[in-house]
Amino acid sequence: MAKKIAGTWNGTGADCYLCLGFVPHWFRAWNAEGTQRIMVEWNINMARTGEIAAGIILTAADQTAAALARTAGIEIYEGGVELTSTQAGTTTYGEGVYLKKDDTDRRASGSGVAINKWTLGSSTNYTGNWNAVCSTTYVGEGSTIVIDGKLYTVQAVSSNGEAANEVTLNAPAASGIIGALTGMYDYAPMVEGDVTLEGLKIDNATLNVNGQYCLFEAGTYDNF
Repeated sequence: MAKKIAGTWNGTGADCYLCLGFVPHWFRAWNAEGTQRIMVEWNINMARTGEIAAGIILTAADQTAAALARTAGIEIYEGGVELTSTQAGTTTYGEGVYLKKDDTDRRASGSGVAINKWTLGSSTNYTGNWNAVCSTTYVGEGSTIVIDGKLYTVQAVSSNGEAANEVTLNAPAASGIIGALTGMYDYAPMVEGDVTLEGLKIDNATLNVNGQYCLFEAGTYDNF
């Protein structure tokens, strides 16, 4: 059965590995910063060629396309490596070389009080606040939030989100109960002793810019 997933990561400016738990047959990724589209496309059949073995990248205002040769784009990563201190640092969130899915519940706030209530401030501006200080190390632009069973995305957090209109969502959300709050990035750094999973190696700093927000979707084909 074909698989499909999507997610986000924090750009590193150097090689990084998305440890997805399987080897995708296709992959698309975008750099979400700036005013122009930067997108990489790759699939398993491109890897059968000499010219675009690592995919195609679209950049600049006119969407100029360029071929990505091996070591300059996307490559299959088989995983199965127990990381050493040299391969992986001690950082568990933000930028990292080897990245794995992060499902941590971020409702535990920076003040020790659970973030569990949402108050709408302005339906026009899509703003409001939650009931306690958040930890901005983890929560901010890119976080997802469930309010009364409905999913929203966080587009901005000023200060810590506990005061009126400090949080901007993608749509106005009526005051209610917060059932879930995720971190800014779906994939977080692995550390020494972790064993890597299958996935992809990303070797393109035009896409994977240091400190910039990156998005991806990936999957497999039924007939491969």
